[in-house]
Amino acid sequence: MNASGKLDVRTFNQSWKKHIVNHKYAKERAQKGYCFYDVLDIDAWFLRVMIDILTAFRTMCNRIPNELILEEYAANKHDYPHLNPDTPWHSFSQEAMSEQRLLDERAHQRWKDVVTDVITEFETVECLSGEIHNHTNDSDDFFADLQQHLGIAFALLQQWLFDLWL
Repeated sequence: MNASGKLDVRTFNQSWKKHIVNHKYAKERAQKGYCFYDVLDIDAWFLRVMIDILTAFRTMCNRIPNELILEEYAANKHDYPHLNPDTPWHSFSQEAMSEQRLLDERAHQRWKDVVTDVITEFETVECLSGEIHNHTNDSDDFFADLQQHLGIAFALLQQWLFDLWL
């Protein structure tokens, strides 16, 4: 509608075309998981999807990689020598079960910290890639910094990928 309150055909046609295009790409995303625009901007799409998925995973995950549990037990074996991660939980005393829960909570927090580190590195890369058009000189330290954060993000992802979805 224009200022007089009447329907402006030009504005209606533009908004209608935009709606059709948005609907087309929304349908394409629903069918394939990505659309034409995502292909043109794959780096931004990948970063946003990974950040969103890992953030949701961090809040919903209740499992802990065995490696972190074993490390937690090994790091605290002097304080809790009677605890062994291989001992069935039903053979522990109440006190030992409480100590075991404490160590498991520590391992769970470490796991959340690992996932947070991956998210943080991807967010840093996303932020830096938004500024990439301001840097045209390849020798710029900006590109080295971007590559470093991207390398850390992918190294962490490679290290923990199969533990993410246990």
